[in-house]
Amino acid sequence: MKTTRRHYNPLLKSYPDSEKINGVSEKAEVLYTRLLAKSDDNNRYYGDARWVMAKLFTARMLDGSVNESDVSQRLEELETIGLIERYVVDGMTYLQLVNGFKVFRSDQKTFDHTFPESDPSRTRNADVTDTSRPRAPNPTQPIPIKDPTHPTREDEAGWQVVVDDLKKAGVVTATEAVATARDHGATLDEVRSVIRYWAENRPRWAAGALAYRVKLASGDLDHEDGWPLPDPLAVTAAASKRAGADAVAKRQQAEADAATVQREADRVKRLKPKLEAMADGELDKLAERTLDDFMLKRYREYRLTSSLVVDQLVAAIDSEPP
Repeated sequence: MKTTRRHYNPLLKSYPDSEKINGVSEKAEVLYTRLLAKSDDNNRYYGDARWVMAKLFTARMLDGSVNESDVSQRLEELETIGLIERYVVDGMTYLQLVNGFKVFRSDQKTFDHTFPESDPSRTRNADVTDTSRPRAPNPTQPIPIKDPTHPTREDEAGWQVVVDDLKKAGVVTATEAVATARDHGATLDEVRSVIRYWAENRPRWAAGALAYRVKLASGDLDHEDGWPLPDPLAVTAAASKRAGADAVAKRQQAEADAATVQREADRVKRLKPKLEAMADGELDKLAERTLDDFMLKRYREYRLTSSLVVDQLVAAIDSEPP
């Protein structure tokens, strides 16, 4: 039986004639349409070129046909002409599609509010998308903490410590993140596990990723799961920093070893004449008193022509009282 499909068109029919759309390159327009498809229900998405490339152009990134510089240029085109606006929350860059209202089906019951808001008073100019239908509910309203068990003072103190720890880690929206986690039913231990995991893997994510992951905390999600893609530049920078520190440590060790060798050489140069001036009997007694069996055998065979024997005898007379 044939059924009639509900009309659904997310773009105005005038989209091909839009001055802004025709004011950017075809590559930038491709990015814009992909942003329309993947942005959340408030028309927000990642704004950093690396994230956009990894999320929206994965296949083309892997085959080498798209790179970070190319995506960055497209984003700049869209931002310059006013199709997107970029902003920073907790150290992470996001973007807002200007007037990018999505058209929701009348039977849609749930909405996607993945990305944080920048300025709730943002103005939007009608241009390429349909604004005739209502938007999704605003996710930026304060989130009530559902706690039917009436937490004790100790619990509240524990949550406050978590908020303080998040702020120390650079999370500006620490209170909101914790409130969201508690609303999802997360426990103190679960949120602490997320924070510890972030600290152990800190070069991989900035503070914004920590805030994002804390909001997702719940008993159904392991602390190692649910994280966004690692920041490749941060990982590379951390690796370079470790490599630089290792190089400095190796150089310092090499300098210390060279100084030790030089001190030994100076000591031999200073005390070897004293060995050479000893009578054979006196030298033999010194050797028998200070050398082990292997070196004593070597002494009897090579006398002072062995540098190993000389080094040990010099060390012996240098340590003995005058």
